Amino acid sequence: TRSRRGDAVARVTSDTVVANRAQSLVFGEAIQDIAIVVLALVSSLVVSWQLTLTILVAGPPLTLVLGVFGQRIRVSARRRQQQVTELMQRLLQILGGIRVIKAFDAETLERSAYQREALLYFRRSLKVVRNRVLSRSIVEFLSQAAAVGGFFLGLLAVTNGWWSLTPGDLVAFLAISAMMYRPTKNLMRLWNAVQDALPAAARIFELLDTPEETANRPGARALTGVERG
Repeated sequence: TRSRRGDAVARVTSDTVVANRAQSLVFGEAIQDIAIVVLALVSSLVVSWQLTLTILVAGPPLTLVLGVFGQRIRVSARRRQQQVTELMQRLLQILGGIRVIKAFDAETLERSAYQREALLYFRRSLKVVRNRVLSRSIVEFLSQAAAVGGFFLGLLAVTNGWWSLTPGDLVAFLAISAMMYRPTKNLMRLWNAVQDALPAAARIFELLDTPEETANRPGARALTGVERG
């Protein structure tokens, strides 16, 4: 049917683009960023494990934020991709019935219907973007707060002689923390992109796993001796 064709076209075009975009990020700089973060964490533990633990206190709140907004991103992305199907179905219906539309002077009606579908797609896309921006903003705020807190705690430790921390150790720790900022930010962006792409990937696999409409019965025998002519 035309609706099935619209769904298949939407999954093959829009869903593959979204999934491929996330795949390029995963196999791009993600491995390098993870290696930098791990190396920086080990180095910071060597310099001052006490300050490192104070910064890692922000880990549970960050995980909670990423989990909550990750779920919201997946739900809104799923609705967005479903609306792509509706938009594609409407377009195929217009193209397939263009002669009938012109014959009954229904161009204005079809144009209005298509604009409604496009506006709904825009709103659902905007909701995905809003969730991604909120997630990134909150994560960056918590990360910056943890870094500032670690800096002031380090100053107190140097001033009061805690943990045998020297000014050089504090400078080294701050340099290592600065080195982690960019890869950590990239990994947070990657997380949001993956959550955005998961519904698209699921829709692609649903299409690939669709059973054949004319499947043979269990135990059916193949026809032999059939010739053309």
